[in-house]
Amino acid sequence: MFKFEDTKGTLGVGTRKTIGIEFCSTIPGEFKETFRFRLEGSTDLLALTCFGHVTAPKFSFDTD
Repeated sequence: MFKFEDTKGTLGVGTRKTIGIEFCSTIPGEFKETFRFRLEGSTDLLALTCFGHVTAPKFSFDTD
């Protein structure tokens, strides 16, 4: 599951904005998700692709 920090806002010409993304999954394995953003006044969609690999937790114990 992806959660975006900001869901809407305004950018001026030539400015930047950092968008925080939180990812949480209980299913191990590969993932790839593409999000498309529309900018007002533009006919093009911006694409952001997130991909990676979720691994199960590993535990080790010292028996001493």
